Order: sequence, then structure tokens, then C-alpha cells
Amino acid sequence: MRQGQLGTEAQRRMIWIWEGAVASLPDKKAVRTWEKVKCNVGLWDQAVSYWEVSERGLAWMWAVLARTNFRVDVCVTTRPEGFAQAVAKRVEKENWPVRYVFARTAPELGKGLSTMPDVERVIYGLEEQRWAFGPQGYLLSQPGQLV
Repeated sequence: MRQGQLGTEAQRRMIWIWEGAVASLPDKKAVRTWEKVKCNVGLWDQAVSYWEVSERGLAWMWAVLARTNFRVDVCVTTRPEGFAQAVAKRVEKENWPVRYVFARTAPELGKGLSTMPDVERVIYGLEEQRWAFGPQGYLLSQPGQLV
């Protein structure tokens, strides 16, 4: 509220990248193959079920929700919109503190950040995305990982 005006400020938000920060695909050839097959066929819910959720990333989400006034969003960067909708179903079913789930490639999201003044941070977990999000990017390293 500024000078008696109501609703003039957008709620600040943090965008969590699904791949790496929130979940990871096990490094087994069979699992990766079956996940790819399910994506190609359009069985998005089954494809999402192959991903293992990072307990550390989820704990950070809850901490952000409890300690700040930031909104938590999740972005899927390597899969299509149908996959993001399946992620949204899983988020709702498991009652995560996420407001919105969407799909964009990392370069598209990085370019669009200049037009998103409400985004405080982009939390990512993959080293190859280090330069995609500029100064708003924050690498959520795993325990034992050197950054």
C-alpha cells in the first residue's frame, strides 16, 4: 500500500526450476528411456511419476513460504506444456506450497526476466543453467556438491 492506494504492488515471487532444484530424473538408462517414451506418447502423469522429488528443494520452498511474503512458482524448462500440467496435478495432489506451474525453456525464461519485475529469484539446480537467469539466478546445490 502506497499513499493510501490499495492493490498497487504485485506480490514478489520466486521461480523454482523443476529440473534439478525441485526434482531429478534417476541416472538409469531404463528409467530415462521409459520417461521419454511416456512423454512421446503423451502420458504425462506417468512421465512425471519417474521423477524423484528433492526433499531439500521442497524444504526450501516451505521455508520461503513460512519466512517471507514471496509467492512460489515452478517452471518446467525441458519438457512441453502437457508435462507442466501433469506437474501441476502432482503439486496439487501432494499439497506443495506452489501457486503456479508453467513451461518455458531456460533461455526464454532468462530473456523474459527483464519484463518480470515481480521475480525476486530463479532457483535452479543444474550447472548448465548457470548463465541463463543472470543476476536473479541462484544455484541450489545439493549436499556435498561444490559450487
